[in-house]
Amino acid sequence: MTWTAKDPADVADYCIDFSAFLPTGETISTFTLTATGVTVEFSNLDTTAKKVQARLAGGTVGSYPISCSIVTTAGETFSVTPTLNVALRKG
Repeated sequence: MTWTAKDPADVADYCIDFSAFLPTGETISTFTLTATGVTVEFSNLDTTAKKVQARLAGGTVGSYPISCSIVTTAGETFSVTPTLNVALRKG
């Protein structure tokens, strides 16, 4: 999973897509999202699209792991940890 880098001043929405993990008819029951070094302004669950969405703010130049774990309606658990890169925007 690759996200576009954000500037430290940006407040932007990011999506973690679990649809590749889940068979037809199975959805996400609950999720846990953890971020260190950036602020999670809010997060929510899109059960129809099988995605977790988060609005992330702050950070200094560097890379930050954003951990997300889900539990499905079938009781399965999946976790991913994409990296959010924070970089100064040129120009």
